[in-house]
Amino acid sequence: MPKVTFVGEQQGPAESELKDLLGQRIAGFEEVSKAYLVQVTYGSDPTVHVALAIEGQIKQEHAESIAQFFRKWAALGTNMDLIVLCEEQIPPVRQIAQPFFSR
Repeated sequence: MPKVTFVGEQQGPAESELKDLLGQRIAGFEEVSKAYLVQVTYGSDPTVHVALAIEGQIKQEHAESIAQFFRKWAALGTNMDLIVLCEEQIPPVRQIAQPFFSR
């Protein structure tokens, strides 16, 4: 698995709407404690991707629900990765982004 580098928070008017809608969905997922919308790169590839970064855990059916919602909400060809943060990934994410959902 390539190293994930957290570049910055994904921000903008559309992203604010997305964060509000995702927050409403995630509120029902008791295993999620915080959620961030961030920009990431993988390994040596400089391509920036958008990711939903989760503190806690996420059930497979909840991940599928988020993916299905995002496909309906986003423009065709737009992708959003899902990252369940491990302990060492939490501090770098907290340095570059504010959680849009927190329990």
